[in-house]
Amino acid sequence: MKEKYTKETMHLSGLCGISGWETGTARAAAELLQPYMDTVEVDRLGNLIGRRSCGRKDAPVLLLDAHLDQVGLMVSKVTEEGFLLVEKSGGVDPRVLPGGRVTIAGTDGKLYRGVIGCLPDAWDEEKNAATVEDLFLDAGMTKEQAETCIGTGSPVYFHMPARMLSEDCLSGPALDDRACFTCILYALELLKRQGKTPDCDLIVVGASCEEMRGKGVTGLGYDLQPDLAAAIDVCHAATYDVDPLDGVHPVGSGPAIAVGAMGRTDWAERLMDACEDAGIPYSIDPNIGESWTDADCYYESGTGIPTMLLSLPLRYMHTPVEQLSLRDAEYTGQAIAQLILGFGSWMKEAEGGELR
Repeated sequence: MKEKYTKETMHLSGLCGISGWETGTARAAAELLQPYMDTVEVDRLGNLIGRRSCGRKDAPVLLLDAHLDQVGLMVSKVTEEGFLLVEKSGGVDPRVLPGGRVTIAGTDGKLYRGVIGCLPDAWDEEKNAATVEDLFLDAGMTKEQAETCIGTGSPVYFHMPARMLSEDCLSGPALDDRACFTCILYALELLKRQGKTPDCDLIVVGASCEEMRGKGVTGLGYDLQPDLAAAIDVCHAATYDVDPLDGVHPVGSGPAIAVGAMGRTDWAERLMDACEDAGIPYSIDPNIGESWTDADCYYESGTGIPTMLLSLPLRYMHTPVEQLSLRDAEYTGQAIAQLILGFGSWMKEAEGGELR
């Protein structure tokens, strides 16, 4: 299971798909999802949607969401010298970019290599951290070559292949949030191997444009109308220089289960109980406002959809070297499996007024 998860996550991590350009990533993810679903499609907004029926009439519907887009850059201008000026796509941290390698998707359909440059340290008397306005890409081209091959509007990706840093530690780009999509796959594979069949209908969404304020699924919840939408996303994992009270979660502590106004705390409590019964570690994520995930979009869709948020601890979010623990990924996959298995009976209890 761990080997399968690692292989699939590393594969998806290496695909190019900033917000608005994630259709290719969705198609690749669809191949991984297909064995577990009755139907799989990519809609006109680039969302991957898989559906599976349990065969029971009027069964409750559980939706699991993990977004497939990634943060990156976009070419905004080609200078007279052939350098490429850029803008951010999503919440990129510009402090870590200078000196990095990138892949540029050209307008001619080809991929080009480049490096990220900025004003040299010796010339910057203020020694300020670079902003995106200070950065430029150098693809080794003249202006004429760059305008012919690349041009304004070309998407730019971190060229930093995922790799194992230790037996438990995986590092690379786009783990936010493709590592969570593969956590859903982990849960589905786990249930398959255990021979367990849930008594709910299941929808799995590989969402587009989450890094652009969830635009990909803004209307999707209204269209699909699940009884519960569970967003599976990442949260900040602790490093040595942060205060545990800053809303971070220790590596190895398992998924963070959100409670608060952005979702349904009663569902969260049921999942916590199930995790405790199964010996799955978790932490609590207090969230009294917006979660800045697709959970917010589902919650506010139409007349409102009950939501949950389950988060995988991740270090160095929105950088080329995001980092996760495979233990946490397995715990998250196991928690998702508990949610899938328990949801049908939990819905019956909710209808009977037994849930708070």
